[in-house]
Amino acid sequence: MRQPYLVVGALLVGMLQMGSAVFAQAPGQIPSSAVSAQGTLTERDQQLVNSAIDHWVKELQAGNAHRSAAARRKLVEPYTQGATETFVKFYDQSLAARIAAGMAATDVAGRLNTQLVARNVRSERVIDVIKQGLKDEASAVVLHAAAAAHGIAVNKDVATAVKFGLRVPVADAVKKESSPFVLSYLYLALIEIGEASHWDVVMTKFGERLAAHVASPNAGLDVEFDAVRALYNKIITARISDPGKVTDKVLTQFTLICARYLHVAANLPATDAERSRMIALFEQGGLAAIEQLNKGGAKIKVPGTLANKTANEEQLMLSDWRTMLMAEPFNFTEAQIVLPAK
Repeated sequence: MRQPYLVVGALLVGMLQMGSAVFAQAPGQIPSSAVSAQGTLTERDQQLVNSAIDHWVKELQAGNAHRSAAARRKLVEPYTQGATETFVKFYDQSLAARIAAGMAATDVAGRLNTQLVARNVRSERVIDVIKQGLKDEASAVVLHAAAAAHGIAVNKDVATAVKFGLRVPVADAVKKESSPFVLSYLYLALIEIGEASHWDVVMTKFGERLAAHVASPNAGLDVEFDAVRALYNKIITARISDPGKVTDKVLTQFTLICARYLHVAANLPATDAERSRMIALFEQGGLAAIEQLNKGGAKIKVPGTLANKTANEEQLMLSDWRTMLMAEPFNFTEAQIVLPAK
């Protein structure tokens, strides 16, 4: 008489086992209860979220471009799922603490996808993985690390002290980088978080880049244009608000950079649609620096503008800039002023 009950019991146990298998958490899956959590996540949901992140971060190191790209999409996906702020805050902090492991990938794709994930992380703890990316040998990885650094630099919610922790790594990356695409982000990040000593690094790079512009005039000046504009706003605003923060040396160096790039812009073909815009900015930057120097006691004869001038008149104006830069308070040599030879 007991056999039927034993059979039924065995069936029930089997069904429960099957049910547990059906409802078991798949690797890398985040429970819906975590995504919709309010106030705080349960301890179990926290463990499952951390486990999911660990799974996909490990996939970043798989040495397979398709798998690391899939992992990147999975790690970024929770930011776009309409989750509660409770979940996003916990997820973001957990991901920031774990994503650096992705930089252990031996293939460029794995490290690249790690930096692409880092660009989405809000937590300031992500700067550790950004620093690793800035030192990478692959320009593609440095590009996205630089973009992530710029994101941190302009994020008002990130503490100033944390931003300052990026100054040296970004400055070091500027010094060694040659790709204009990578430099576009590095310039803006360093200008945003740097001070006079770091701005000097940017201006030194501007000078080094002149050779590339002279050699390839059709390559465009957009990268340096945007950076000079950003630096112009920083320098002049800082000088006006706190004259002691921006020295005369910074202003004279910035004037030199603007004058040399003004010369490059003036050499662009007259048919170039961007020529007038480039000339106007570099001229404006140099003249603004001269104005601040004169307010500080200098007696610089301001050169005329190139606007609405003939080609010959433009060359005369450029000659005036060169003469000015060789006099007080600049005292630059001709070798420091002239453009590199082709």
